[in-house]
Amino acid sequence: MPGYFGLKDPLDLAVALHLGEISGDRIASLVPVVMQVADAGDEVARSLVLRLAEEVFLLVKSAVTRLGLEAEPVPVVLGGGI
Repeated sequence: MPGYFGLKDPLDLAVALHLGEISGDRIASLVPVVMQVADAGDEVARSLVLRLAEEVFLLVKSAVTRLGLEAEPVPVVLGGGI
């Protein structure tokens, strides 16, 4: 990933992220790349996508439970990226 942002190593990337030197839009531009390599079988990318899918599921499940809507179908609309 460092190379995607024009950096040499993971530490440089961590520092740039911490200092806000990489914009949110630039970070978001990585999403299609992660999805593509996940589809191609990259285990790290796949684990990231699966982990975030689980987080979305748990968020929806919590909201449905708190609203007492477990007994009926609930439409869910997603927005954003990974």
